[in-house]
Amino acid sequence: MNKDLNTYIPFVHDNFDFKKGVIELARKQPNTFEGIHTATLIYVNSIDYISRHLLENLLHMTYLVTHYELSAIVFVKPLKNLIHDL
Repeated sequence: MNKDLNTYIPFVHDNFDFKKGVIELARKQPNTFEGIHTATLIYVNSIDYISRHLLENLLHMTYLVTHYELSAIVFVKPLKNLIHDL
């Protein structure tokens, strides 16, 4: 993840053309049980990949935005301590 908000581009991924080709492959599946099943698995894996990227980088994106755009600092209490305190 880039440390500078001015040069950070969200959702930039390695080998993007391959990932785009996989989505196109899912769209071209025939309208049969096997084709629908294959397309569903491809879409679910793509959603998993995108959501994992978003969750892994969400905290860092929040720090960048609050620091550069709002001139503020965000403090986040780790979840393991939050659960322990309850």
